[in-house]
Amino acid sequence: MNASTALGLQSPQFEAFLFALVGEDSKGMLVSVLSALARFGVDPWREAEVLSNLSQADAASRLDRMILALADVPSAVANHSGIATRLIALLLQAGTIQTTMRKAIRVAPLEQRSLAIVWTAFMVISLIGQTISYRPDAGVSGSETSGSTTASISRPDAHKP
Repeated sequence: MNASTALGLQSPQFEAFLFALVGEDSKGMLVSVLSALARFGVDPWREAEVLSNLSQADAASRLDRMILALADVPSAVANHSGIATRLIALLLQAGTIQTTMRKAIRVAPLEQRSLAIVWTAFMVISLIGQTISYRPDAGVSGSETSGSTTASISRPDAHKP
């Protein structure tokens, strides 16, 4: 078992395939693809990844051989080709989703870079505009003496006789 499996960090795109029913074993327990692969000592998510990267025919053949090896699942052995075909169809759906996700991941960085460029240009233009419009002597009158400023506050009723 690898670290991602132990921590539960598996990719969810293969869940429909891995949790699909293969058949019932001789003790009456339902056997999923995940449990069947685990019986062979195979990492189910890794095997799903491997199968998804094969051609449909090669993946079906590989899965068919595994189903045939499940001697304690008589219903699966009796209909191994049909079960393999059904399961590979689920895997193909997962592969389509995975391909779509990979395309989205490739596009996202380009969009993010474009956004970053636009944001940076906006900030540079804003800083240039502030620098150009900044006048350090704005608001200072010529009658003030160096360093000292006095403020006079007059009350409105102070000028009445």
